[in-house]
Amino acid sequence: MGATVAVIVAAVALQVGGNLSDFITLESRKELEASIHQTESKTTGEVVVCIAKKSGRYERSEDLIIVLFSSVFLIITWLFFQRLESDTWGELTMNIGLFEVISIVLISIGFTLTLTRFIFPRLVLIFTSMEIRYFNVQTQASMQFLLHKTNHTKAETGVMIYVSILERIVSIIGDDAISDKITESQWSEARDVIITKIKQDNLVSGVKQGIEKVGALLEEHFPAKPGDKDEVSNKVIIFNGP
Repeated sequence: MGATVAVIVAAVALQVGGNLSDFITLESRKELEASIHQTESKTTGEVVVCIAKKSGRYERSEDLIIVLFSSVFLIITWLFFQRLESDTWGELTMNIGLFEVISIVLISIGFTLTLTRFIFPRLVLIFTSMEIRYFNVQTQASMQFLLHKTNHTKAETGVMIYVSILERIVSIIGDDAISDKITESQWSEARDVIITKIKQDNLVSGVKQGIEKVGALLEEHFPAKPGDKDEVSNKVIIFNGP
């Protein structure tokens, strides 16, 4: 594909438990799609926006958190809820039954899944390195770039703005012709526009300004031509993750 992938950290001040449409309403999508249409009217470039709930599964992190909570609950139970039982010699011993142990493990699993998927999803990232997060986002961004045929434009001028909320990472991918004209530092300028608004808890406004910034770069290097056709859908892609 020869595309340049600029992966950057974006301070998205949002939680992602539940449905992503809670944050990206139909009205917001229409606003972004109108911005894409207006931007593309000035350039032969094609802008595609993908907003992802997350880019990785992070099951190993969930397993580690389950082990952690199970250990804590077992220690608490051992210290405060043991039973006194008499052995065959008449001596009293402190004991925890198998039923209690199984119950603690099941409670820990339910507690962890509820916590990480609905209350505080970013907890799974505690045991996930930045390298893995970057890799997951870059991989999913590249897959979405290809899946939605952003690389199928006639002049190879497709660009995707991929925002992954859980990881707080944004990836901007440009097709071959764009990579030859627009530098990574220029993508960074577009990224900074998105980040500024996202830090203020205004994801939609940040993405909209990012679209405008990317559009300005495309207009500079790939101005509109007579008879130019819209080759890629302007619909905002909502991706709930793998």
